[in-house]
Amino acid sequence: MIDFNEEYKKKLKTPEEAVQLIQSGDWIEYGQTASFAPACDKALAKRIDELEDIKIWCAIAPIIPEAVQADTEHRTFIYNTWHASGAERHGIDQGAGYFSPQLYRDQGSYYERGYAKCNVVMISVPPMDRHGNFNLSLNNSCMQEAFDAADRIILEVIEDKPTVFGMERDHINIRDVDAVVEGHGHTSTFPIPAITEADEKIAKIVFPFIEDGDTVQLGIGGMPNAIGSMIANSDLKNLGMHTELMSDGYLDLYRSGVMNDSAKPVFRGKGIYSVCVGSRDLYDFMDYNQGMLSMPMAKVNDPWLIKELDHFISINGCIATDLYTVRYARKALAPDR
Repeated sequence: MIDFNEEYKKKLKTPEEAVQLIQSGDWIEYGQTASFAPACDKALAKRIDELEDIKIWCAIAPIIPEAVQADTEHRTFIYNTWHASGAERHGIDQGAGYFSPQLYRDQGSYYERGYAKCNVVMISVPPMDRHGNFNLSLNNSCMQEAFDAADRIILEVIEDKPTVFGMERDHINIRDVDAVVEGHGHTSTFPIPAITEADEKIAKIVFPFIEDGDTVQLGIGGMPNAIGSMIANSDLKNLGMHTELMSDGYLDLYRSGVMNDSAKPVFRGKGIYSVCVGSRDLYDFMDYNQGMLSMPMAKVNDPWLIKELDHFISINGCIATDLYTVRYARKALAPDR
């Protein structure tokens, strides 16, 4: 019988010891959203003169990693994001990294097929349970595919990370880990975007299309938050959630009782998501909440699953383009018009 506590003690390292597992030429998966391992990232930054050609994967990150910030000449650490947060967009504009376009539901398959290399996974997790498992917390996404592809796995334990319930691929056992670090930081939070006048105007246009019992997907940003607030203060009832990314836009919906997932034809009574990012208030709401269910991104964004959801509504923001591009696109799609 395995003594999980003894296994934990054997693999417990300082951040400096743990990052010694990283070798020149490695690709490191930092996870997504709030999965940063801050103590390990700081320790890795100190190895700037020992290593070379280190590539970092991340997505929707709260900050540019300290290792990348320390390497102002980009000699050692090269940053790559799958989905750019505001901080990452600013960093890319300053030359601190690169954006890798992808189809989100297929990201895990890139690791499985070897299209995206992954030598090391280095992420943060809640404390280990009595069965030797570490919950993946706010970051189900495609972590299992990254684990399977990686040669070495480093986990940084952060006490205040929420423990969430998942359908599958929502944890990793101490037996499959190479090093554990006990961090003393806090789970990264993201500022709630301010709602602008334009956001409110768009929300008023979209709102009439939502009906009782609909399953709603909200993106992240001021406009989805404006719609969320409007719905929460309406007479709508029995709405459901099915979304790749859960943000603060949903919080008022659940607390007001407007959203309860009771009318969904599949996963009734469960709000489905793959990653979560937002405020400390949101993380506290997610902690041990049996009404929430995390799933791998390949499942959440599977069109065959989404088509099972009656009256599914997806609301997202987009970037405005110039009139010439719009006219060119229309001509390409309908040349005879």
